[in-house]
Amino acid sequence: RTFYTPESMLALLLELCAVLVPPPPVRGASRFFLDTADVREWKALLPLGIFHGVTTNPVLLERAGVRCTVGECHRLARTAFELGAAEFMAQAWGGDTDSLVASGLALRSANPERIVVKVPVTADGTAAAARLV
Repeated sequence: RTFYTPESMLALLLELCAVLVPPPPVRGASRFFLDTADVREWKALLPLGIFHGVTTNPVLLERAGVRCTVGECHRLARTAFELGAAEFMAQAWGGDTDSLVASGLALRSANPERIVVKVPVTADGTAAAARLV
């Protein structure tokens, strides 16, 4: 039985992603994301046409006064898409690998083609990422 460290799991995950997941379409050399859960900022900045999407995490949700629930993240994703975002990134949450996997799967379920799940770079996050691929 092979033992993987979090670092080796992350390296393996990156290699698998490079082989199995084609890169998303890009508008130019870079894709820019609004790093906020504040919809007022989205309404002001997404129409500029330079942002590919929105990315958020539990801390940004709290700052914006948004509850960190799957339902609220799905609502935010719909709003972002209505405002022109091509992708919505949300970070999974939980105190262990199983919780991170469960929240990640639930987050992505509303729109698997356009909702991207992020995980924290921790041992549990890396293990969850390996299971979510």
